[in-house]
Parts: sequence; C-alpha cells; structure tokens
Amino acid sequence: MYDLDISHDLRRATEVVARLAGDDQRSRAALDAFRAADRRSFLRVLGELDLMDHCEVACNWLRTRASGLTCLELCGPPLEELPDLREFAEITVRVATEYELVEPMVGAVARRDPSAFRGLVAELHMSSFSHLLCHWVCGIQSRRTCTVLCAPVSPQGLSIVEELAWAGSGLRTLLGDEAAFVAAAEATRLGECERLHQVLAKAGLVDRCELICDWFCGWRTVWLGRQLCRGFPTKPAETGQEFGHEFGAAFACLAAEPERLERLGQSVVAVDEQAFGAEVEELGLQRVCLQLCHWVCGWIREAFSECVCSDVQRQA
Repeated sequence: MYDLDISHDLRRATEVVARLAGDDQRSRAALDAFRAADRRSFLRVLGELDLMDHCEVACNWLRTRASGLTCLELCGPPLEELPDLREFAEITVRVATEYELVEPMVGAVARRDPSAFRGLVAELHMSSFSHLLCHWVCGIQSRRTCTVLCAPVSPQGLSIVEELAWAGSGLRTLLGDEAAFVAAAEATRLGECERLHQVLAKAGLVDRCELICDWFCGWRTVWLGRQLCRGFPTKPAETGQEFGHEFGAAFACLAAEPERLERLGQSVVAVDEQAFGAEVEELGLQRVCLQLCHWVCGWIREAFSECVCSDVQRQA
C-alpha cells in the first residue's frame, strides 16, 4: 500500500482557496476567466489577491468547482449505483476512438449544453455512464485549461480529442488482457501505485501512463463521492453563485481548523464513510459534500499519478 500523506498539500491549498473564495467578486471573476481560458484575466485576479505564486492551487480548486457544477447540469443527480468498471472501459474505448462520437461529446461538455449531452448519451444508450463520461472529459479539459492559465509558455502537443483517443487506445490494450485490467483496477482502488506501475509497464503503456492512470483515478473519485456522501443531498444550491459561496465558505472553516482538515483528508484516503460524514455534518457542509470529496480526491490523484508514472518513466 502506498503511504499517501497529502496533509501538507491540503493545508497549503486550503489557505490559498480561503483567500480566493473569501472575495466573492474576484472569485467569480476567476471562475469566468477559468471557463474562458483567459490567462491574462485569471492572472490579474490572482495578482490582486497576492496569489500569483499559487496559480495551480487556485486553478485546481476552480476545476473541482466548475466540473462539479457542469456534470450536475449535464447529467442530473448521480446514480445510486455505479456501472461495472469494465463496461465503462468498453464505453470509453468506443467513444474515445470514434471521432464522430468524441468530438460532439467534447463540444457539449465545453459548451455546458445539457440538451446536446443528454441527447448524445441517450442516442448511444450510455445514460447510466453519463456522470463517469462527463467527469472524465471535464477532468482532461480542466487540466488542459490550468496548463494554459498557469504555464509560463503556451502548451504544445495533442488536441483534447487526440488526447482522449490516445487514452482510449491504451484502455483497449488493457481490455485485451483480463488479468491486467483487473489488476490495474484493483491497484487503483487500493492505492497501490507500485502494482499499477508494474501492470502498465508490462502492457507497454508507459507512453500514456498519466492518461490511463487519470481514467482509473477519475472512476475512483466518482466511486468515493458516492461512498462517502450518500445520505447527503447531491443537488447544490439553486444558483451557481450561491453554490460557489457555500463551497468557498467551507475552506474558511477548514483553514481555521487544520486538525479537522487533516482528519477529513485521512478519512478520504482510508475510505472511512463514518468519519468523513461526521466531519461534514459538524461543519454543516452536507450540500457541498460531493464537491469537497472530489477536491480532496484531486490531491490524492495527483500524488498517486506522480508515484505511478514517475517510477514508470525512470524504469522505462
């Protein structure tokens, strides 16, 4: 088991987010700049808050906030039961490797168009996978956005459609080896980065390690949200502005109580539903439980992916 300690990252990130979220006007401006991938406006907001050295931390919080709202808008409340992971992998391969499917899905998510997105997944009989697909596409889109906003130079390389297709072809390779796929899924669920590293290296998938790791971790994030937040409402506040204020207020509470923040992070790492739920209830954050869980999961995913893929690249 990978000894995952994200407490330092959570404390540092919470302090940054509390400052950004504590200014409603600038927080909304940052979100607008994020959605428009407007680097100049985004950096101007961070500069006004003296957060220029924390661009990635601020952007990662906005990723969680924007993606959570987008997928609730496009897909409605999450399903009570997640579909089988292998079925999701097969659906992912089908969508990602067919341009006539992946291009309109990327477009619908980018435009936050519920009619187009729901029509597409219904036509393809993929409605039970809608949240998983949305979070996967949103995750890659938002990561690319943060690169545009925070990198010192413009990013080069694959388009998002090409990136999704590259991930899909890697998943197809794993699906061709039942034992490898099962081992990869189990390693991700248990947080065993060395085991996942070995599976991907043996399958010859070093060149797309981060993309495949990200896909498995995205599924685990949705699964963890369901496990830890069931019983709490999944619909956020009635407006995005109200929801943003409510979600942001959570970080002011957590920044003032680092011990509680550490317990919250540990409960997500340990998948301790009772401990996580108790902290959420005491803080009065039931309505943003899912987004809070997903934000913590983002830091877990970052640490896990770095552990898996840096080891793979060194040994390749």
